[in-house]
Amino acid sequence: MKKVLVVRGSCIGDTLFVQEMIKLFSKSENIQFDVLTYYEKLKFLYQGAVKDCNIYCAKLTERESEHEINGSSKIMAILKQLKLNNYCSVIVADYQSRRLLKMIYNIMGFNNIYTWSIHYSKNQKVHRDKRLGTKVFEKLSELKGVKIVEFYPQKHISLNLYNLFNSAFGNDNLEFPESHTRAMIPLSSMFNASDGIVVNITGKPHDNRAFSEHTYQSLLSSLLLMKTRVAIVVDDKNKQDVISFIERNKYTNKIDVIQGDLEHDVLHKLLNYKYFVGVDGGLSHCAAALGLYLISVYSVDMYSLWRPWTDRNISIIIKNASEVTSEQILEKYKQISSCSTI
Repeated sequence: MKKVLVVRGSCIGDTLFVQEMIKLFSKSENIQFDVLTYYEKLKFLYQGAVKDCNIYCAKLTERESEHEINGSSKIMAILKQLKLNNYCSVIVADYQSRRLLKMIYNIMGFNNIYTWSIHYSKNQKVHRDKRLGTKVFEKLSELKGVKIVEFYPQKHISLNLYNLFNSAFGNDNLEFPESHTRAMIPLSSMFNASDGIVVNITGKPHDNRAFSEHTYQSLLSSLLLMKTRVAIVVDDKNKQDVISFIERNKYTNKIDVIQGDLEHDVLHKLLNYKYFVGVDGGLSHCAAALGLYLISVYSVDMYSLWRPWTDRNISIIIKNASEVTSEQILEKYKQISSCSTI
């Protein structure tokens, strides 16, 4: 049996899409997949999807960035350990971590390393670091055994992953999945609710990926007037503001506040609801994988690459998620609820 190492260090959405490809290719190929990632808390997503998949984690802390971990002693120690596993190929599913790719090459010494590269035309307006990164990858592609696969920012991440995996295995007969399989998260075998909506207000305001306070408060009030069963996902940053809003408006017994561990708290509670409202982020991808109907909010430049991979989604495409209104969300909610079926 062939052994293949897949390296993808980033967050929830990345994890879901990578394990979908692992599951797809492990069915058609006699392959033992191992995964190197950064987040211990996401191991269950891989383990639930693919049997006998070994997960290696650098155990990135909340204070460390992915950029810092790429050159750290943690990664170096794991790579030296993995060198003993005799992999036939390494798939580096990351088009930005150039230092990590070079470390893999120098420490593990593989002849079959597959990774991505983005090529920008001269007239494209992109950040200097990204254009520099392309040149670095081009240099790495000159190294013996490193194979570069084109990454297309205008295509969905799943399509790019499929092309990357396919370059390693050369199997053109595999049918590409048009949406997440609902079994990709173990919990998805459970029965989904027939009504109710979850509003996710966690996000990254500095990255234009979060609802404004006015929008989510207006949305919650409108949903309750419609006699809709409502839940809201919060984090430590906004929990107290939400609780104050709920108590001030006497919504205490009408809104379920969801917070906690992703595996044991959040995902289980999502299955009590049929609809999900959220911005570009990992929880939207989880909701899609669990089979919920989505109203997702995406920026123009991220929609093509990172939209939820499901046919149960209606998106609002806007420059800044904080500018979306409750009226826009309610219009999409009425639209998707009028045609959704269990």
